[in-house]
Amino acid sequence: MGHFNEMSIDTRTCGEADEDAWLDKRDGLTGSTVHETEIKYNRLNKDYDLFLDGRYVGSAANHSAGENTLNALIYAELVHAAALEQALAPLAEMLDAARRELAEALA
Repeated sequence: MGHFNEMSIDTRTCGEADEDAWLDKRDGLTGSTVHETEIKYNRLNKDYDLFLDGRYVGSAANHSAGENTLNALIYAELVHAAALEQALAPLAEMLDAARRELAEALA
C-alpha cells in the first residue's frame, strides 16, 4: 500500500501582522498538499514502478531512487503552483478593482 507525503512551502514573512494572511492562504495553491505515493517492484523488468496520486509516473532502479524521484516531482508541482499564483496575483487585483468600479457605478 502507498504512503502519504505531506510537503508545504512556507510563504510567511517576519511579523505577526502577516500571520493571518498566511493562514488564509495555506489551504490555497501554496499550502499544505497531501499526495499519495506508491512504489511497486516490477518483477518483469526488475525496476521499481512509481505512482503519484494513482498515476504511473516512471520507474527507478531502486526503492531509494524512487522515493527521491517522487519527492522531486511533488516539490516541482508545489513550486509551479506557487509561481502560477504569484503570476496571477496582478490579474486578480485588476479584477477586484473592476468589480468595485462596477458596483459603484451600479449603486
